[in-house]
Amino acid sequence: MKGELKLGTLPSIGAYFLPVATHRLHHAFPDLRLIIEEGGTHGLIEQLTNGKLDLVISSPIADKDLTVFPLFSESLWICAAADDELMLSREPVSLSALKGHQLISLNSSFRISNIVERIAELAGAEISSHYRGVSLDASRQMAVMGAGVAVLPSLYALNEAMRDSNFIIRRIDHPEARHPVSLVWRASSPLDQTFRQIGNLFIDMSFDLTGTF
Repeated sequence: MKGELKLGTLPSIGAYFLPVATHRLHHAFPDLRLIIEEGGTHGLIEQLTNGKLDLVISSPIADKDLTVFPLFSESLWICAAADDELMLSREPVSLSALKGHQLISLNSSFRISNIVERIAELAGAEISSHYRGVSLDASRQMAVMGAGVAVLPSLYALNEAMRDSNFIIRRIDHPEARHPVSLVWRASSPLDQTFRQIGNLFIDMSFDLTGTF
C-alpha cells in the first residue's frame, strides 16, 4: 500500500494510541503517508460517508454502508476532587457508590456520552450540566475542582495517572462500563482487504496498550 490515507480518530486515540500505531504502520507500509484528523464520533463518520476520510478509529456505529472492524474495548474510570469520599480508595468502584452523584461526560458528538448516560441510569446518578464539551482534560479538571465525577476512558485515564502520581482514578466495576473502539470504513471501498490488514496490525499492538485496561 502506498500513497495518501486520510484517517480520522477520536482525540484520546490520537494522543495515546496513534503515535505507536503510526510507527508500526509506517514500518509495515513505508510508502504510505497518513493524514490524521481528530474529532467526535458523529463528525468523523459523516466525513467518512462523504468521502473526506478513508478510515476512522472511533466508537462503532451501526450502518449498512459501513464496515466496522473491532479493535479493542476500554474500561471506564472515574476521578473526582481529592477530598471526595469516592477518592479515598483506589479499588474498583461499584455503581451503587455512584448513586446521587453528578457524572461529567463529553457532549453528544461523542458516542461515549451514550455509555455514560447508561451508567448514570443504572447507578441512579445524573449527568452534570456543568460541562458537556469535547475535552477529556477539561472534564478531568472540572471533576478535580469539585464539579462532579468525571467518567474517563482507560487510554486517557491510565496514561495520565502514570504521568501524575497525584491523579487518583478508580475503575467502574460493571460489565457495561466499557468503551468499544473500532476501525471503520466505507463498505464499498476497494481497499477492504488492506484495511483489514491494517486493523489486524492495530489489534496486535493494542494488547500492549490496552490488554490490562
